[in-house]
Amino acid sequence: MSLTPSRSKVIIGICLIAAAATVLLAYALAPVPAPTPVVYRWPKAQPLAVPVPPAAEAATNPNLRNVSVAPGDLVTSPLKVTGEAQNWYFEAVFGASLLDGNGKDLDPGSHAEAQGDWTAEGFIPFEATFNFPAPETATGTLILENDNPSGLPEMSEKVRIPVRFRP
Repeated sequence: MSLTPSRSKVIIGICLIAAAATVLLAYALAPVPAPTPVVYRWPKAQPLAVPVPPAAEAATNPNLRNVSVAPGDLVTSPLKVTGEAQNWYFEAVFGASLLDGNGKDLDPGSHAEAQGDWTAEGFIPFEATFNFPAPETATGTLILENDNPSGLPEMSEKVRIPVRFRP
């Protein structure tokens, strides 16, 4: 059987199609490299050079000021705590707890609420109200804690203010 020019072209065409199909099949079955993970790094909180006693935490925290309860204050129910905070809010709230001397939360579920636009720059006024029964101890602790949606411990800030309860 002799090859005519038209048969040669058909054979060459079939060979080209077969080669192209082989290349496409090899490309389709080739392993896909895994995407490179993106790692976000939060800045680390800078520790204070001198250890700060718990009673002085509110006065030294740069993101909290004008807190209406001072260390050693005598408090009663209902207790209204006001002040100003910056970079502590998420969805206009941050943590606020009142514990007795045994560590019992006297008003579970309480929190501090922004009294303005929590997304604004600078210090935003806050208010927290605690309604609690007569505590079993004479002293306790007011705890204010920034809302930390990242969950990273180095981004967490907490202020403890020792208080006294009226008998």
